[in-house]
Amino acid sequence: MLKKTEQVFDLKDFRWPCKGTNPEFGTKIKVKLDCHGATYVTTAYLPDNSLQSFISSLLRDLDTLEKEALSNEPSGLFGVSLSAILKRSSEKQELPRVIIQIIDYLQNNGLNEEGIFRLSCAKEKLDEIKRSIDFSGKINCATIDNITLAVLIKNWLSSLPISLIPPDYQDGCKMVANQPKECQTRILKRLIADMPIIHKAALDRIFKFLHSVSLNSEQNKMTAENLSISLGTAIMKPEESVNDDLDKLQAHIARTVKVVAILIDEYDTIFSVDEGLMKMSNVANMNNSIIDSKSNISQPAIMRKVTGIAALRSISTLIEFPSLIERHNNLHQSDICAMGVRNDYQIATTIDSTGLVICWNPQTNNIFQKRNFETRLNTVKSLILNEDNLWISSEQGLYVFNVTTGGLVKQLLTTATSCMIELENKIWISTGNTINIYDAMALNRVKTVQQSQQITALFSYGVKVFCGLVNGTINILNMVTYRSLQEIVKAHEHKIIQITFAKGNIWTLSENHEIKIWNEQSMNFIKDIVFSIGGITKLQSFELEVWLFNSGGGVVLIDSTSFEPIRKPSILHKSLITAVIPTYQNEVGRWCCWTCADKSIAIWLVESSPLISVPN
Repeated sequence: MLKKTEQVFDLKDFRWPCKGTNPEFGTKIKVKLDCHGATYVTTAYLPDNSLQSFISSLLRDLDTLEKEALSNEPSGLFGVSLSAILKRSSEKQELPRVIIQIIDYLQNNGLNEEGIFRLSCAKEKLDEIKRSIDFSGKINCATIDNITLAVLIKNWLSSLPISLIPPDYQDGCKMVANQPKECQTRILKRLIADMPIIHKAALDRIFKFLHSVSLNSEQNKMTAENLSISLGTAIMKPEESVNDDLDKLQAHIARTVKVVAILIDEYDTIFSVDEGLMKMSNVANMNNSIIDSKSNISQPAIMRKVTGIAALRSISTLIEFPSLIERHNNLHQSDICAMGVRNDYQIATTIDSTGLVICWNPQTNNIFQKRNFETRLNTVKSLILNEDNLWISSEQGLYVFNVTTGGLVKQLLTTATSCMIELENKIWISTGNTINIYDAMALNRVKTVQQSQQITALFSYGVKVFCGLVNGTINILNMVTYRSLQEIVKAHEHKIIQITFAKGNIWTLSENHEIKIWNEQSMNFIKDIVFSIGGITKLQSFELEVWLFNSGGGVVLIDSTSFEPIRKPSILHKSLITAVIPTYQNEVGRWCCWTCADKSIAIWLVESSPLISVPN
């Protein structure tokens, strides 16, 4: 029985090993069924010949559970899930018949009622009407005053086991409150479009009515803001854990009020449906699980959750390419070689070939220091900011400077360096086929690790360090033991120049602009990506999407689940982009992407910010 808003069923609990991997890399499959019968399935790695039988069994079990859940739903209107009410009805409608009758009546007779949705009515009278509705399923609106009818709508919204804006979408909606005004409607439009059909249709009908009420605010005194104060937490109810924490509850209410006011004010924009949006929305909601039929059975079978990111990211093809927050030209004396950002996103640095370092505050995008460090650095390959130390990898070696004073703290290597990463207060840097590992605090070398070929790319995820080699091989090391876990010989035909991670997969980029995607746990090959937008030279992952930069200063965004383009290619700079970094602005809760080319620095808004995890 589904007595709570949601219950989790572990229908299957497989831990099958993938081909050629240790059994510990197997993946559990968990299925979640909520009151709407919506299913959520994690990525599943299945052995040969088991895929079809597993899916058939899974769907049978889900069908049984859904019927059992719905059969246990109470009758009536109040306190019953929206899906259960609508499934009982023989009519196709977006709201219960009684609620539609009330809305239609108020639309014709109550729009000018002063204090509608703000004023209350006698509890005894309200309870009597509710009992009558639950018993008969009918209402005579002409015998009830307008204020009480409005209270019935509000009471029904509050009684829904799952609010009209479901819990899975509330974090995204609340984050919109801190976004720039020009982005708010676009992001809300995408979030609404991704919701289950019954929620989307119900929200459309409710907000269409509330928009009409707000247009008559001169008579009824109920502006969009006043309506959102009265109805916000009924439409977007806080979770139980939030109710128990006063600070969290107040923050939830403040953001909810702002979001609901936007939905009322901008109803015509947010709920208008483009043809492409409608097609994507219908596809997303009709399919509870999507199986990649082109995948070889020995490769991962990808099962996506329905009300997840896949449809949202595809829908965003309708949105123009990212908003430019600001651009800075000619701040450097020569071409910018590299950029770096500290793990807490409080300091970012840019450096040019003359040794001029500019220090930025990524929270405000303001410069707070310019300083010439060294003129003998020559070509700088990469920067790492650790505490107050700036680690600079260049053709002349490895240097550590104090970022505040600009003074040289120590030169650690005098030979040409290539790749550099930071993990667990250690700096890993490659010279030739050797990885040098330094203690970031003591500035001494603690370990060297040899590889069979020259190292051309380094990347870490979890306890793994991925080494890309000049011959196209990928070697995976344990960051604690430094031992090799797995080697993919000749993963590419040419040398690997970058490695990144997005949504459970490793992305690799080779010198000949070839991109390949691998499952992070098994390193089974999934897909290669080729675009006719010029040679891809850099990758930047933002969890839900991967930005691909080409040699002409252009970029294309790829959905990290479907691997399909999200938008048409766009030009960010007039020449080769030499460095890219992500930054996070804590106060407004948004991710930004910094790019540089020649002497120019541009800062772009990552529009999926509300759906991306907040950094630790």
